[in-house]
Amino acid sequence: MRPVGVDGDPRDFLAARLAALSASTWEAIAREAFAGALVLETANTRYTFQDATLVLRENAGGDATPIPGTRGLRLIGFLTCLQGLWSFSTAWAPGASAVLVRTDGPSASFFLTSGTLSRMHAAPELPRPRASRPPRLAAPPPPSLTRVIAAPAAPAR
Repeated sequence: MRPVGVDGDPRDFLAARLAALSASTWEAIAREAFAGALVLETANTRYTFQDATLVLRENAGGDATPIPGTRGLRLIGFLTCLQGLWSFSTAWAPGASAVLVRTDGPSASFFLTSGTLSRMHAAPELPRPRASRPPRLAAPPPPSLTRVIAAPAAPAR
């Protein structure tokens, strides 16, 4: 994982433009798209997210030592190159680079992973809606048994 802008990679330019235009929008979309537990694997690293927030970064050998500065990074999407065109989306494809953002701290920054090899997503279990009953069909009330009696005519004056 490296900060964006380190070596002139074309992905850096795209990420920097996206940052200026729509970081808060992508964070909102990512909260919904990456709800629950998500694990991404690259050739050397395994990233574990909970509700789009990085909670664990393990090396291929299983070493889960905390990496300074990675706490609180949020996954906002993936950069994918298909047929020479770069796209940024919440949809994962093999080889896509995960885009992580830090919005807290002294300055906001983006990070890219190397190409991802696998993705395992366990979305949170949503509460099951209660079964609703169909409306009851009730017979209309019986006609009124009250008798209407005409008032006597008033005397003429």
